[in-house]
Amino acid sequence: MQAATGSPARASHATASTSSAAAGHATPTDDISFTQIAEDVTLTEDRKAETQQALMETLLASLRKEEKLLDADNWMFTALRSQFTHTS
Repeated sequence: MQAATGSPARASHATASTSSAAAGHATPTDDISFTQIAEDVTLTEDRKAETQQALMETLLASLRKEEKLLDADNWMFTALRSQFTHTS
């Protein structure tokens, strides 16, 4: 019968260790986990920045190409604006 009632002492010990871990006392495995998470976040942010840079370069190249096409066709529009034709 003592074994069945002897568990409260163990339960309070388990509760104390759980509450100390929850209170912010990091164990060595927690430090390794936090370090790994920080490295993963850094790598993710670096990949995101590289992707954004590549997209920006692609976008700017496309815009420059479109600008050149518009400049090449500019002669068609300047003549029409400068001439006024009266049809009556």
